[in-house]
Amino acid sequence: MNKKIKFITQAAVIAALYTVLTFIANALGLANQAIQVRISEALTILPVFTHAAIPGLFAGCLLSNVLTG
Repeated sequence: MNKKIKFITQAAVIAALYTVLTFIANALGLANQAIQVRISEALTILPVFTHAAIPGLFAGCLLSNVLTG
């Protein structure tokens, strides 16, 4: 498999996972109170394991903030 395609695919999956976890936390009301529980923030450790997580988390965070407010 081409390394660039693998990198982009991993970044896209991480971005999608971050966005979905943010939507779940938002739907359950965990991210709108005085004490916020953000399940998606657990993914911020991923850049230690793969460099594809850096653009993936950036895109996921950007997308989540634009869509959920």
